[in-house]
Amino acid sequence: MNRFLKLSIAGALACTMAGCGSRASSGKKTVTINVAIAPDYAPYESLNKQGKIVGFDADMIKLFPSYLNTSTTTYKFKYNQMSFDNIITQLQANQADVGISGFSYNKKRKVSWSTPYAATAQMAVVNKGSGIKTLKDLEGKKLAAQTGSTGEEAAKKVKGATVSSVSNAQENFPALKAKQFDAVIVELAVAKKYAKAQGFDIMPQSLKDEKNYIVAKQGNTKMIKGYSMFPALGQIFTPSNLLYYFQFALISLGLAAISLAIGFVLAVLLQAMRMSSKKVLNAISTFYIEVIRGTPMLVQISYIFTVIPLIIGQITGSVIRPNQYLIGVIAMSMNTAAYQAEFIRSGINGVAKGQWEACSTLGLSKADTLRFIILPQAVKLIIPTLVNEFVVLIKDTSLLATIGAVELFQASKNIGNTYYDYMSAYTLVIPFYLVMTLTISYLSRKLEKRLSASD
Repeated sequence: MNRFLKLSIAGALACTMAGCGSRASSGKKTVTINVAIAPDYAPYESLNKQGKIVGFDADMIKLFPSYLNTSTTTYKFKYNQMSFDNIITQLQANQADVGISGFSYNKKRKVSWSTPYAATAQMAVVNKGSGIKTLKDLEGKKLAAQTGSTGEEAAKKVKGATVSSVSNAQENFPALKAKQFDAVIVELAVAKKYAKAQGFDIMPQSLKDEKNYIVAKQGNTKMIKGYSMFPALGQIFTPSNLLYYFQFALISLGLAAISLAIGFVLAVLLQAMRMSSKKVLNAISTFYIEVIRGTPMLVQISYIFTVIPLIIGQITGSVIRPNQYLIGVIAMSMNTAAYQAEFIRSGINGVAKGQWEACSTLGLSKADTLRFIILPQAVKLIIPTLVNEFVVLIKDTSLLATIGAVELFQASKNIGNTYYDYMSAYTLVIPFYLVMTLTISYLSRKLEKRLSASD
């Protein structure tokens, strides 16, 4: 642990030079060391019922002051909670001094490493009765792992396996219970924790033996002269990687477009139900719109991906394992339908009421009036709002990364994991979003002008 203690002192000194230290009334200097941690990895670190961080790593943090010079300095440790794949980014950006979250050594990661504090292994957690006992049994299976972890790297080396990655390791276990995955790859201590608590089995053979380390930023402000803020930008900015970004930009665009179209059809149906004289249809439409608009899309995506297949499976006794992209389209279509229904309602209200009366006089039914006369005019009025909704959906596709779907944002994470330079990877993804959204907004304005000219 001695090597890490020196790193801790360097971090404290860096913090002091940056002005983070203060002089207490006792004459001691108080220095705050910011600890980046992902509290979703019990028993290493997790949140208890009071919202406090507990676990192996949290206990180790408490011992740090006993190794440091406390005669002249009082050390305080501040936890910065974040997803595991963001810890190294925060260290590189000097937003944290140390990171502790069950890290395994990888020389490609641009951080300083402590001496190892625990031996561990990457294990496969499986459902009871799965029959998965060896690495051979994992071949061709659907695996899940935490984004940026060595477990993800080990899973990708399994022959023929399909690997889904999410930032929060805990989210994989409900999906495993619902049989969305064949196995979840995590460290041994975590595997034992969930196997005991939720009745899973652990495959006896490990995928990879390794050790745990604490990571620290690469020196302090005086030690990192010449350190590039974007260390791997030149490696990332290549034709093949740009093509990779472009490929998943098209996927994000396609997911948003399909969801918008399906959502529009559902929205018309919802609005027709809302205008119906039958109170039951009106109540169903109103209830749906209020529930969808009143809950976050992220909750809806997670619910449809995890809970619905589990319920169907328990009723039918069969395994429901839908595609992540299909789940994404369903969730986004259902979500945007509620909002588009409100847009259509405002558009219909914007059409002169006299047109309803004129159509009634001509003998048109209410349904035909809505379909042939009112709705086309309403859609014309709400085109700017629909375009804005399309732009929102493009950005919301990034939420699908939580269920393991690879879209533009998850693609940038994959690039960051490959080069261990998230700052460059995230910076390069911004222009792709901007090109899509600004282009759509420009085309929308052109369409509005053309429609205005035709009036």
